[in-house]
Amino acid sequence: SLRMITQPETIEGYDTEVHGKQTVERRMQFKQLPPVLLLNINRIGFCPERLEPIKLNDRFAFGEELDLADFTVGDGDGDKAMNATRYRLRSVIVHMGTANVGHYVVYCRPAQEEA
Repeated sequence: SLRMITQPETIEGYDTEVHGKQTVERRMQFKQLPPVLLLNINRIGFCPERLEPIKLNDRFAFGEELDLADFTVGDGDGDKAMNATRYRLRSVIVHMGTANVGHYVVYCRPAQEEA
């Protein structure tokens, strides 16, 4: 989930070179969002016992709308990035098969449902 990968990470003893070792917080946020957003979710893992890639088949749920306002950087005055943060799902690409072989199927929202 986006919340999980954007959680702040505290790093203790980070050497800032100028101010010595400090406790710092690091996080990932969007500075600017594109008009069309494409998310690629990696569903391939690695099996250390067999030394080969494996496909992750656990359930992955998502809504029809996505608001990224909580994941954008403010401008310093408490305001969020000045661009649209809401996206509506248009299509989903699904891989069917294993980590090594398979094919892709796409599910698209019909144009009349775009409104």
